[in-house]
Order: sequence, then structure tokens, then C-alpha cells
Amino acid sequence: MASINVPKRHRAVVAELTRLDVEQMGDIVSDLDTHWAGGEPFGAVRQVSDGEACREALVGMTAARLAHDISPDDLVEMVRDDLGAEAGTTSFAALVGHPVIVRAAKRLDLRTSFPNTMVGFRLLTDVRPVFDEEVEAGVAAAFATQTLQLTFTQENDVRELYISVDEDDLNLIKAQVDRALSKARAAERFIAQAKVQVLRDKEET
Repeated sequence: MASINVPKRHRAVVAELTRLDVEQMGDIVSDLDTHWAGGEPFGAVRQVSDGEACREALVGMTAARLAHDISPDDLVEMVRDDLGAEAGTTSFAALVGHPVIVRAAKRLDLRTSFPNTMVGFRLLTDVRPVFDEEVEAGVAAAFATQTLQLTFTQENDVRELYISVDEDDLNLIKAQVDRALSKARAAERFIAQAKVQVLRDKEET
């Protein structure tokens, strides 16, 4: 049987999930049922200390479960084995088998099924000195430069790409980002008109 390794950032909240009482677990299922009936994405889990981390953990574990054809009950046992003494006795099988979480997990899988996936984006500002012919005289002038740092995964490796950009480039990037967000919202409205649920990264507030 395959094994599950709960990421370090999720271990505490998953362990907390396994220590909830039956009533609290039932409340989470009821919240999921409400979201399912309304066709809305599921947000943070309110019954634990870090609800957003819990949501991420549930979606991630469910994605792994689906990828390896693991039943919800078997997944719970594998997680308990990985957590060891940290784990409680409450089963969360009803959560990792719930249609809302399953649909979010499938979205995650499809969203990342690309050869290259961005994991980070930064714009680095540097100040570059300019010297006259007599270098000993010191810095005569200076100007600012911008470097785009793009971090992405490629074939399970994390890679970085650096590109020098100027003010015109930055304005173009900003305009394209604004346009892409507008197009995404227009596409979501089109999907909603077809009476199909719009899946997002997280519930909007």
C-alpha cells in the first residue's frame, strides 16, 4: 500500500482535525453539504485553529488519494500512521470523500498539470553607479534597474529565470495582468450562465 507523508506545514492542523469530537466533525460535513447545495467553493474550516491550512491539507490529501486510488478510510489510517502519537481517533473520511473536497482536489490536479508551473514572482530593484572616465573621482551618477525573478517547477525541479525589465515593461505587465483578471471574471460569468459551478482557488470574501 502507498504511504502518505503529511507536509510539515499541515501536520499540526491535520492532527487537530483528528482530535475533533464527533459533533464538530459533523458540523464540518454540514458546512460542506451547504456549499454543495449552493454550488459554492468551500472556504476555511472554522472548527480548527488554522482553517485555511486545514482546507489546503484536505484538498491536498484528497488529490493524493485520487491519484493513487486510495479509499477515504485507508487514507485516514495512512495519515494516522504518519502522524503517530500526534494523531487522535476521529476519522475525517467523510471530508476527503465529500464531493466538495473531491471537486476542489480535481481542480488542483488539473490546475498543476502543466510542464511548467509558477511558484514565485518577484521584482528586484537595484541601484547601479555610473563613473566618469576618472574612476578615482567616485560615483558621478546612478540609476535604478528592475529585474523580474520568476520561480517555477519544471519536471519536478525548481528553477529560476531572471529578466531585466524597464518602466515600459512594468507598465505592460501591469496592463496585461489587469486584462487577464478581467478576462478570468468574464469567463467565470460565462461558466455560471451555463449553470456549471465555478471553481476558484479559494472562497471569495
